[in-house]
Amino acid sequence: MRNIQLIAILAGHGKSWYGTKDPGAVAGNLKERDINVEVGRSLVKKLKERFPSTYIQGIGIETEASIYSKRKFLKKCIAENGLKAEKCLAIHLHCNAATPKAKGVEAYSDYADMANFGSSLTNHMSSWFNSLDRGLKVANGTRAGYISSDGCPSILLELGFLSNKDDRKYLTRYDDLAETIAFTLESVYNKNNLNK
Repeated sequence: MRNIQLIAILAGHGKSWYGTKDPGAVAGNLKERDINVEVGRSLVKKLKERFPSTYIQGIGIETEASIYSKRKFLKKCIAENGLKAEKCLAIHLHCNAATPKAKGVEAYSDYADMANFGSSLTNHMSSWFNSLDRGLKVANGTRAGYISSDGCPSILLELGFLSNKDDRKYLTRYDDLAETIAFTLESVYNKNNLNK
């Protein structure tokens, strides 16, 4: 396996999402944007510690966020650093007020080489946080437009349902969520293949 040179972590509804302050899903005083940004910030820090030779950037955390800024960011990395766009993980939450019993972790992608990572993510996270493994699904609609927008193998991870009382219990455990993602990334791709 080739060394992975670049990982982008995109916090859904993060800073300047489409030029707005869209909070994403909301349940009481919990906002999707805040959870995504906090998990993303912790994840970027953990990955930088684990893989110091891999270029890791948070979009919507350290820079503005959107599909378009993701494209701009990846092009900038390639132009300035000679890096090949490798992996992108977008962090989001579900919310279904009409069906509050809906719960669980799921991921979306249409890249074959991300299948193992996506399936491992939903498996590890649902197990560690006692939620439902909703599995890896083929991206469609707006999700497909985002994931396939720039040729960078991407996964959109839905951490859980903000509308579900059981999922809400772990969705504010930012560091634990980030650690689970970092552990999964390391176990699937292993440290040797993430470092140059």
